[in-house]
Amino acid sequence: MSQFQPGQSGNPSGRPKGILDKRQKLRQELESYSSQLIAHAVQRALTGSDTVLIALINRLVPTLRAEVHSGDEGYSAVQVRWMG
Repeated sequence: MSQFQPGQSGNPSGRPKGILDKRQKLRQELESYSSQLIAHAVQRALTGSDTVLIALINRLVPTLRAEVHSGDEGYSAVQVRWMG
């Protein structure tokens, strides 16, 4: 038997719906500066900041995924496709 009945919260006096957590509050605060922050990050990447450049590339370019398939006669084929 389950400790809680279906549809019953394990913490009925927990966080009310609609209350923002720290990440949501930070996201809302940063949204008004998004264009400026992006322009600044791009400028830093263009002037040699490898860390910022890598972060931008990781966000903009999807990850490659390799899949290996075996053929009828033991041959293998590798298929590479973009994730996302």
